[in-house]
Amino acid sequence: MTAVMEAPLAAATAWPRSLIDHPEDAVGQLLAGYADISPYNGLSARSYVLTLFEGLADDEAGRKALDAGLLAWLEKRRKAGVPDVPPLHLEKFVGEVQEAFDIVGLLGLPGCAEDFRTRYVAWNNWAGRLIVSRQRDAREAFWRALALSQRAGGGGTGQLESHWLAVCESAGGGFPA
Repeated sequence: MTAVMEAPLAAATAWPRSLIDHPEDAVGQLLAGYADISPYNGLSARSYVLTLFEGLADDEAGRKALDAGLLAWLEKRRKAGVPDVPPLHLEKFVGEVQEAFDIVGLLGLPGCAEDFRTRYVAWNNWAGRLIVSRQRDAREAFWRALALSQRAGGGGTGQLESHWLAVCESAGGGFPA
């Protein structure tokens, strides 16, 4: 049994077991708000996942499953493009994507972080089309994930140094301050 299964919070929920068995599906259910995390249903996906995985090693089975599940979930949505849905549905979609990016950044998930750096152009182009409002801005969440996970997965600031300099120069102009 993995450490994530032994965590006090995990013991009360079925979701961590589901994550190990079906990472992408479990991540999707959690981000959509359908996962069985009772009695912790009041927590956001981000808060719940941080409670379970913060401080665990990158090679821990549950954390590896979360990393793989988030990357698969995000990749499927990126490949599908921007959904042609009513504005409220688009806001929900962008909110789920933002939360996924936030989890990657806050936990420094190495697989996702490395993929974001390696395929920066593809990820940035997609996230840049998911801006509904200041509160629903997937590009901003993607950049925050990049910034917070710069060293995850063996990465460093050098890979994106010119990007960070361009963002700083454009802050308050082409980009929000």
